[in-house]
Amino acid sequence: VPQAANRLAWMIATSGDPALGTPEEALALAERACGDPQSAFPDFLDTLAAAQAHAGRFEEAVKTALQAAAALAQERKDSVFEKAIFKRVESYRKKLPWKQERK
Repeated sequence: VPQAANRLAWMIATSGDPALGTPEEALALAERACGDPQSAFPDFLDTLAAAQAHAGRFEEAVKTALQAAAALAQERKDSVFEKAIFKRVESYRKKLPWKQERK
């Protein structure tokens, strides 16, 4: 269930399609998926940050994304994912929500 909530929250927060859900719904799903942010998986924290930014909570998004990057560095040292997180941090610092590129 946490994985499904995380995926749906990411889709809502990053799609740019309001028909998928509201920023508040994305945030609620991401918070549910994370549980305790202090022990959450880095990818769940990344989704929470995207949902926070989608809801206009950019300072929280920066903090959460940096927490995701720190957890990632401790956990698996995935430099590609870490670089992606830092790209999103730049966006949040500019007060821009992250939008997933459509393929």
